[in-house]
Amino acid sequence: MVEVTPATQGVILGAAVTWGYLLFIDGTRIELAGERVTVGRYLPNSGGLSPDINLHGKPESHTVSRMHAAFACTGSTCLLTDLNSTNATFINGQRLEPDRARPINEGDALQFGKVTCTFKLSPAAK
Repeated sequence: MVEVTPATQGVILGAAVTWGYLLFIDGTRIELAGERVTVGRYLPNSGGLSPDINLHGKPESHTVSRMHAAFACTGSTCLLTDLNSTNATFINGQRLEPDRARPINEGDALQFGKVTCTFKLSPAAK
C-alpha cells in the first residue's frame, strides 16, 4: 500500500501540473506534481513529519527512512535527492550521495532502501 498525504492530494488535484509518476511492481502509480515531493515511510499515529508519498505497507518498507528522498522538476530537468536516509537512495543501481541532487530520466529504476519503482515522465512534461 502506498499512501498520498492530503497535502500531496491537494497539489495533484490543484493547479500544479503533474510532471511525472512512480510506477511500482504491483501496478501502483503515484503522480508527482508541484515544486517538491518527498518520499518516505510514516507509521500511522507516530507523530512528527510525514512525507508526501508514504511507502509504509510496501514490501521491504522497513528499509525506508521517514523522510527518505525528495523529487523536484523545473522545466525539462527532474532531480532526485537523498535526504540523508539510513539505507540510501539509488538511481539505476548507483547510490546517491546524501543531500546532492541528481538528474533522473524517463525509465530510470529508483530504489528507496529496498523499495523499487520506475520513474516515468508525464506526457505533458515530455
